[in-house]
Amino acid sequence: LSIVKCQSILNQLCNIILSVEQVNLALSVIQYSHVLVTQHSQTAADYYILTQESKISPARQCLFNDLAWLDRSRIRTSNHTLVHRNISNQIASDFGCHPASTVLAPTAQSVSYSSAVGCGQSEDIIDRLKGVLKGYRMHMDVFNELIQNSDD
Repeated sequence: LSIVKCQSILNQLCNIILSVEQVNLALSVIQYSHVLVTQHSQTAADYYILTQESKISPARQCLFNDLAWLDRSRIRTSNHTLVHRNISNQIASDFGCHPASTVLAPTAQSVSYSSAVGCGQSEDIIDRLKGVLKGYRMHMDVFNELIQNSDD
């Protein structure tokens, strides 16, 4: 099969909800198409990809989740749909899908740090070291301690 034929098969299934068997077939066709694109330098005018709603859509209208920390269910836009979870980010990117980060970033709310409270060390480091050194009985104890801990 050529890339054009593979994409033609997917195009025929556009915008209908696929059964489980059809989803598995679409995933196989998409993976095979990716092999043709990457290893055999074949190209198509438009690429089609499976979405999370089990529909086939033009890849340029889809997003892939490049934000591993963000739950897929929280990625929503009015202009794009998310690719199926079984399609790798590499395949989605190679077919022209947009990374979610580039689409969601302009809509993110800015964070204000004006009310932030500092945390961490509140004592001056020099004062703290002086206090630690005063706690030793003799200067030889400090020297021995430094030698013993030198491998750290």
